[in-house]
Amino acid sequence: MDVVFVTMVFPWPSEAFAGVEVRALRAAGAHVRVRALRARHTRADALLTDGGLGGLDLDSWSARSVLAGLIFSLRHPWMAVSTFAWLVRHGWRRPVLLARCALLLPRLFAIFGECLTRPPRALVLVWGHYPSVLAYMASRWL
Repeated sequence: MDVVFVTMVFPWPSEAFAGVEVRALRAAGAHVRVRALRARHTRADALLTDGGLGGLDLDSWSARSVLAGLIFSLRHPWMAVSTFAWLVRHGWRRPVLLARCALLLPRLFAIFGECLTRPPRALVLVWGHYPSVLAYMASRWL
């Protein structure tokens, strides 16, 4: 079973719940891919080792991932425009939240592009408004 976890940042010192879930799924034989919207924590490797998550398939924000998301949006303009329109339609009353979502769109597109090429059995969106944008994209095109 292939599971994709999408979170803001992973691992995080004060966040143990996602780590417990990832560890349990791995123990049950699932292949878990964790995709974080923000950059890696400075102590990420130590946190992964301490949490029993060594060797985890983890990808965090990077300039390369933003570039991949921008390329995805150029290759799939209808998906990009539709997602942005959905964001505006649901977020225009909260302009700060809308702006943050818009800034994260390239990273979200990169993650969704990976989900299109390697569809997961389950998509887990952890803690927040921003990962939930993937729920819209997955329900619409995955």
